[in-house]
Amino acid sequence: MGRLSRTQEKAAASLAVAMGRVPVVKFTAAAGGGLRPGAGVTTILKHLAAGGAACYMSIAHALYSAKTSDLYLRNPMRNPNMSVSDKVHHSKAATRHQSLHHILDRAKSAWSSTRVLLVDDLDLVALPKELHSGERSGVSPEPLILLKALADHASENGLCLVYTSSVEDPERRCGSPFVVELDAFTEEDFAFFLREFCAEKDDVDPVQVYQRFPQLSPAELRVLCVPEAEGAKLGTEEVCKNVHRLTDVLDLEKVEGVDVPSLPGMSKVAKLLETQLLLPFENIGRKGSAFGAPKAGVLLFGPPGTGKTSIGRWLAHRLQGKLFMVNEMSIRRQLQETFAKAEASAPSVVFIDDIDSILHRSKVAWGGGSDLFRFLLAKMDGLLSRKDRKEGGKGQVVVVMSCESPRSLPEALIRSGRIELWVKTEYPKAKQRARILRKFMDESELGAVSDAKVDEVANKTEDMSAADLRRLVGDAQNVWAAGNGEETVEGALDEAVRQLRKMRDEVDQFMKTMYT
Repeated sequence: MGRLSRTQEKAAASLAVAMGRVPVVKFTAAAGGGLRPGAGVTTILKHLAAGGAACYMSIAHALYSAKTSDLYLRNPMRNPNMSVSDKVHHSKAATRHQSLHHILDRAKSAWSSTRVLLVDDLDLVALPKELHSGERSGVSPEPLILLKALADHASENGLCLVYTSSVEDPERRCGSPFVVELDAFTEEDFAFFLREFCAEKDDVDPVQVYQRFPQLSPAELRVLCVPEAEGAKLGTEEVCKNVHRLTDVLDLEKVEGVDVPSLPGMSKVAKLLETQLLLPFENIGRKGSAFGAPKAGVLLFGPPGTGKTSIGRWLAHRLQGKLFMVNEMSIRRQLQETFAKAEASAPSVVFIDDIDSILHRSKVAWGGGSDLFRFLLAKMDGLLSRKDRKEGGKGQVVVVMSCESPRSLPEALIRSGRIELWVKTEYPKAKQRARILRKFMDESELGAVSDAKVDEVANKTEDMSAADLRRLVGDAQNVWAAGNGEETVEGALDEAVRQLRKMRDEVDQFMKTMYT
């Protein structure tokens, strides 16, 4: 893509003005925007360089050339007179140090023939270390020295340095550069990109694509506009389906459909989520909508089996390809990747089931999962900007978490501002248990049972969840079937209650002796 969209042209014009007036310019994302891979930053910088008033330099290319130059030959790992332990200790630091010197030399060489140097991908050497490898927060001194050396050289010699960055930490320590921001893309930009990437025969509505996925980058749109078969016509729905494949959104065919509002005892919970989360979410970007932004953080809490996971399944189907699931088995490997994909599909929802098993208060207090904890806090603090709230949350990623008790979670996670909606799930009351039992029995192979018997069983199961009641009906069906007609349905229900109660009492007694 050689041409620029309206938003990209605006950023390029601002950069051109700044290049003639200040020595150091930082090109970054506007609040609510996204200076992330694929946003067209390189295209903008090369567009400026094509006019001849500036020189473009890629850090990635410079690092590669450093590895293939004579600097690499001076790597301690290639020194036959150095011990293995010394090689291991010094090789990484020495190679990085040499590479940074190589970048500085290349920059000075470029400045000898032009006044303005456009440095792309500076984050590759100036990012906080935790974003590279999960290490402790902080920036190693060499990249800071490089950035300061580049800025000082520009200031002292009447030159100009323009660099791209998606983080603030290194820049804070190197003065205050003039900042040019790339705004979030608009419907007009999407129309431009789709004209560039789609074939003439394609029928893709940029307004619909933008309303459903306003955070997509130009690079992502390019990929989405590739048809499955050569010569096939591409439509709006095909593009949106491609988004789901690109982002690995939760496959609804693998998620059990649950109608939470119709479940006994869940109507109030469903109504609350409908009002504060679903309806605001579904109205994001709609003109004339009176809804504000959906709640940024939602916590579902309650005893096991009270419907928290069922709510997650219900949300998945209601949100139609906008929900990303995170569980204990995948969190360490996929949390950052999941959030990146959710942000690309924003507005979207990330559902973290059983967050207390992942980030329990005691585990975090002793340092367990500290990297994950910091990452999640940072995401929850930055997922919804003030600008986004004014625009109705177009770029919002909602975080929905479930746990048994909020007391098990770190206070920093559940403080006001991060969790905006608390939803409690409880054991069903007697009348609700009767309705649940009747529903499960009607779906089973058990014969007719009187309402009086259903009420009797409901009164014997006061501390049981809907999941327990489903299990009870299944147990009763097995007891009844095993009796070969000699066992009545009522007797099978009584026996199932007795067995389940006995088993639960034995487990409770075992747990008490285990911790005494």
